[in-house]
Amino acid sequence: MTATQMMRHQRRAARVAQERREKTERALAVVLLLFMLVAFAIGGTMDYHDDQAELASWQELGITVQRW
Repeated sequence: MTATQMMRHQRRAARVAQERREKTERALAVVLLLFMLVAFAIGGTMDYHDDQAELASWQELGITVQRW
């Protein structure tokens, strides 16, 4: 193998390795984004249940809560 062929082979191997790293990073970013969306969706739905529980506790004490 000549020096030129060796350099070409090394560049090709480096490019393939770089593409593999980029693909892995992209997949990790997608997974993290989906995880964040799920976490915020769950957190957002918890607010409603917490509000309902708080209203129920006030009603048990005989206090009427009005919301504007």
